[in-house]
Amino acid sequence: MLAYPIQPASLPYLYFTSDYIVIARIDNPEVEEGMNISYDSICMRKIMRGKDGDGLAYLNIIEVLKGNVSQNQILVDVPSLVCPTPPNYTDGNYVLAFLNKDNNEEIYKTTSLAWGAIEENNLGERINSYKLKVQQLSRISRLRKNKIFGEYYLEFLVQCCEDKIVKWDGIYSMIYQKDQPKNRYDYDLYDFVKMNISSSQKQRIENVFINSTSLTKTDLYFLCFLSKQNKLKAANKILNSISNLNVDDYDIDDFMAGFVYLYPSNKLIELYDDFSYFDSISQKENTVKSFLKLAKDNLNGK
Repeated sequence: MLAYPIQPASLPYLYFTSDYIVIARIDNPEVEEGMNISYDSICMRKIMRGKDGDGLAYLNIIEVLKGNVSQNQILVDVPSLVCPTPPNYTDGNYVLAFLNKDNNEEIYKTTSLAWGAIEENNLGERINSYKLKVQQLSRISRLRKNKIFGEYYLEFLVQCCEDKIVKWDGIYSMIYQKDQPKNRYDYDLYDFVKMNISSSQKQRIENVFINSTSLTKTDLYFLCFLSKQNKLKAANKILNSISNLNVDDYDIDDFMAGFVYLYPSNKLIELYDDFSYFDSISQKENTVKSFLKLAKDNLNGK
């Protein structure tokens, strides 16, 4: 089987490309005695179907948010992949799952693999936040043949940006055309969002970044909505984040790129490239120190 990375999939994309959305508790069969367990969550559902051995997850339905699911328990296919990452469906956990299936099939497939399964060990804040946004999007989607759908959808994305749980889904959908709903109306929704976002909505999105006490990689997406008057403040926040990260942190080069986006410099770009190239910790540490010193000097006009 060929494997290759897939693009990230945000909540709007998952909603509009899934025929079924459910909240369920995962109740997989017990592992058979003597099975070789190398990956628990996969082996616990090794109901063999041919020599490829793709697994099945057993989902006990708690609530249906989209589509007609009449069964109390459904089966979801879990392909034996490493890249792209399949959903886990760990026994005993809870999941908000985005699903599809052929009409004549009993087994469901997860939309966009791991992106389409929001899994937690309880029905807590994360699953509940996504549930509320799915319900909101469901109400908005009823207006899809109406011109005002774009206005409601745009405001929905801004509200997602302001929600700490789903802010990645909101900002990613704002800036990537692929994550817009399929075009069933007479205007391009991606262009609508770009052209019709109001100054107050831009300010609300910018405030998410400015008011963040601890930056994450997701917050870097908000830089494209940054106003000139907050550029210096944002740059200092990014440098502070770089200073507090270990050099082996996967996100540190993203923060370096974020600073270069705000204050481009050939030397800073060179240091950023060096950091990505070097393997040793000492080389990376020295590169980060040089980057921070040069960046601060640039901000201070040296």
